[in-house]
Amino acid sequence: MIWRNAVPAILFISICGLVYSQGSKVQRPPIVGVAQIALRTKSLDAARRFYGHDLGFAEPFVLKREGGPAASFKVNDHQYIEVTQELKDDSEDRLIHIAFETTSAKQMRDYLASRGVTVPASVKPDSEGNLSFLVKDPEDHEIGFVQYRSGSMHGRQFGKFIPDTRISERVIHAGFMIQDRAKADAFYKDILGFDEMWHGGKRTPRSTGSICVCPKETTGSSTCSTCITQRRRREV
Repeated sequence: MIWRNAVPAILFISICGLVYSQGSKVQRPPIVGVAQIALRTKSLDAARRFYGHDLGFAEPFVLKREGGPAASFKVNDHQYIEVTQELKDDSEDRLIHIAFETTSAKQMRDYLASRGVTVPASVKPDSEGNLSFLVKDPEDHEIGFVQYRSGSMHGRQFGKFIPDTRISERVIHAGFMIQDRAKADAFYKDILGFDEMWHGGKRTPRSTGSICVCPKETTGSSTCSTCITQRRRREV
């Protein structure tokens, strides 16, 4: 990696309400929260001991993924932690993707396409029965959008598998590393409509700060945020 010193900053930004892109007639549908955090592991047994036994989350179903079987731990009706047994080396990034819930996956796909984001040709029901799709941010992180449907695997579990043993009733935030703050702003603020709420922070050996994003539709309810930490770059 290439690092260099920079001014430290932590940004907290929230997602605006319905917005129109400049020069576009496609309206962005609401983003109502973080729906899923997908992670890699070497051992589902170890993941189950941690997320199930230690943290108290129920596992309503096991999913089949390209990389291997995935355990799905339910935080609440709209938020899941998915752990796939596909980690081959400790140097691999353990984060697969972060997915946001939206009220209309098809409209979100059309909106992103109108803003120049590469999107799938169409949005169809996924293997769980929801409407979902993935895109990549400017630094190749996979960002998902999902619209839960009542007859899907997730929808059929509404009101179920939410035991009192859960260490928390909601996902507050998830995060990943970036190299270029300007590119992140262009995607998360200009396209997705996130607004800066706060900045500041402490310099660390590996980073210059974070961008933390929380849907405005849920601002004030502490539903969720996504923290994006900017890496340092060394002089070359």
